Amino acid sequence: MQIQINWEDQAPQIAAAVVYPYPDLRRLWLRVALTAFAEYPNLDVVITDPEGHTVASLSAVEVREQELAYTLHLRQAPQPAAVYHAQVLLTRGDALLHQMTVDFPLTFVEPAS
Repeated sequence: MQIQINWEDQAPQIAAAVVYPYPDLRRLWLRVALTAFAEYPNLDVVITDPEGHTVASLSAVEVREQELAYTLHLRQAPQPAAVYHAQVLLTRGDALLHQMTVDFPLTFVEPAS
């Protein structure tokens, strides 16, 4: 019998995050990769337009996977080709473990595999 014991040498981090707009520019495909973790972290994402207004958000409690994918819907009319921002936060309890900002143009590009 093999028993697997998980532990963390360091807090989990956001290894990568990328945002791909859908062709209609009203939905966004968010992909996030996390480093290994023993205790489940929380993930929060806030998408802002060029003026800094929140246009989409997401909260995932105790994520279980290292590779995550979500679809977010913009709350207002899109501004094609404008640069939007995704603030990605990884937390556990009240502790901020890691954060990353991803700037992306609101332009459809075929996602990489």
